[in-house]
Amino acid sequence: MQRERYDLAEGHLQRAVDASGGHPELRAKLALARIGNGYEADGMRELAQVFESDPLAHGSVGITLAALQLKRSDHAGALATATRLRDERPRNVHVLNLLGAAQLGLGRVPDARASFEAALAIDPDHLPARSNLDEAPGPATDRAPSFSRSGCR
Repeated sequence: MQRERYDLAEGHLQRAVDASGGHPELRAKLALARIGNGYEADGMRELAQVFESDPLAHGSVGITLAALQLKRSDHAGALATATRLRDERPRNVHVLNLLGAAQLGLGRVPDARASFEAALAIDPDHLPARSNLDEAPGPATDRAPSFSRSGCR
């Protein structure tokens, strides 16, 4: 039943995108429908194109893209997306948390801890960053990180 809804949504959104001349917000929604329909690679490629077209205007698309990249364990892709987002939105706690998650996934523990701490300096009550910081290896530990969550709790 849910698959039928994504099929229906994808059809309607494709017509809306065509009629709008490729409006970025509609393209992003179409990409999410494609992901829901099981065409993850196509959907992510479309999200990346929308984000690249104007990262400042489409920051929420970038956040979604980075979270999906982390979910797929594409830490390098997530790092690139989150870094670009951070350059545009240096005080966004969600962006800083995603950046930290990507850094941690790549074994860059000190950078990850700094990103989580930066998020908490802005919003001490941001639970995802607090949880991620608590789970990150401490500066004195030698254990390898095994972090593959989306960073979006």
